[in-house]
Amino acid sequence: MQTERLLPDDLQDAETTDELREQRDFYKYLLEEVVDSFPDPVGVVDEDGVVAGWNEQLEGLVGVQAEEAYGKSAIEATGTEGTDETLAMEVARTGQEIIEDEPRVGESEDGDIWAVQAKGFPLQGPDGSVVGAFQTNTVVT
Repeated sequence: MQTERLLPDDLQDAETTDELREQRDFYKYLLEEVVDSFPDPVGVVDEDGVVAGWNEQLEGLVGVQAEEAYGKSAIEATGTEGTDETLAMEVARTGQEIIEDEPRVGESEDGDIWAVQAKGFPLQGPDGSVVGAFQTNTVVT
């Protein structure tokens, strides 16, 4: 991907510390926009399985606000039944892309039962190390 094509012209040849910070903030914003704007429920975890990203669709599905989920273990925040970790946690731990065949089921804080078909991929740093995982969920009925 040619991510530099996404940068505004005035940030493409950053040299000063301030310009480099603007570049960093620009890319950080883009990742946040991907998560926030994704049409399906999305969660992002760090390498330890702690929630780092959580969109409105996921809030509506599991009944937990993003601000409440941040900093918690993803399994604690989602309440997925019958498993010790979310798919994103497994992806972060193994470094492998996963597309599940069977739906995951959980119960929201309001007592509503939900089911999703989960897919996830590792987020890797420039050196190839896994720094987290991105999980998207298709709601199934």
